[in-house]
Amino acid sequence: MKPMMDGAWCKGQNFVVDLSSGLGVVVLHPWFWASSQLAILDGVWSPQLGNTRDVILYLPGAAVENPLRRFSGADVLVAHDGQNLFNASTSAFGTAWMMQNTADPDIDAGRARPYIIVGVYNTANRTYEYTPQPDPTVGDGGGADLLLDFYEQTVYPLVASVLNVEPPPRRGTPPPAAGEEDLRWPMLGSSLGGLLSCYAAWTRPGVYGKAGCMSSSFWWDGEHFLNATLAKGSPATAPPVDWYVDSGDSGPDNDDEAQTLRVYNRMQQLGYEPGQLPDAAASARGSVWHYVQPGGRHNEKYWGERFYIPERLLLGPKVLRPTPLA
Repeated sequence: MKPMMDGAWCKGQNFVVDLSSGLGVVVLHPWFWASSQLAILDGVWSPQLGNTRDVILYLPGAAVENPLRRFSGADVLVAHDGQNLFNASTSAFGTAWMMQNTADPDIDAGRARPYIIVGVYNTANRTYEYTPQPDPTVGDGGGADLLLDFYEQTVYPLVASVLNVEPPPRRGTPPPAAGEEDLRWPMLGSSLGGLLSCYAAWTRPGVYGKAGCMSSSFWWDGEHFLNATLAKGSPATAPPVDWYVDSGDSGPDNDDEAQTLRVYNRMQQLGYEPGQLPDAAASARGSVWHYVQPGGRHNEKYWGERFYIPERLLLGPKVLRPTPLA
């Protein structure tokens, strides 16, 4: 179904309702005219790390035009390196992903659900904050869990207080059982942010249900994520998460193409179903998608060019489930 107003169809996907459990009430929140907006939360203090940073919010037209719309679960994307995502003037190297140039047309055309992006800026301590353990060859690292605590204890409640957003489940919450609504938030990043996203979803699967890990620095600490973190897992203990891992094939070390492929192969051994691009159907355990961008290098230009792939896989059109009649 699709609502119409004054001769205009609403933007976004056709509404699809699952009636397999019987009749019920479905509340629609269409939007027709509004465009997306960006907002900044300035100087968010981190008691966990003792520093401050900005948080940038991408609000789709659906949120701007219809404030009654409630965003929850897989409708909110957490993204690292927030200053590099939307604006070249704030980007560390003068080039931004320009995520809005992907999100706006995909949401309006129904290729992706309306979703909010929470882009958390990094700091001068990025290497320490984005890595799970120190790397002796680098002489830094090990603050990832403090950063994730900051996200979950400080950033997400703040976002929920200023937007019509339901925060993700608390750490330690069991992942949803089959048939239950998935209220976990997706997370996406690149380079060390890709490593951090994979680490977060593996160690905190009650909070994060989908991970986009682009050009991930899987080389960190002798490929610790592969050789220690994933090596300890088994098909019986692997968390129910959907994964997207990718790389380019050019530049220094071919953008870690070989390391990424090894992680992808290990995830299949752990029972994750290899997804077929651009099919977003997931198995009960979860899916893992792998992509190599021909000519892709390790920078924001290429991450922005292929952001549409994890976006459509991890934030695809949504099926509505009605509230049962009393």
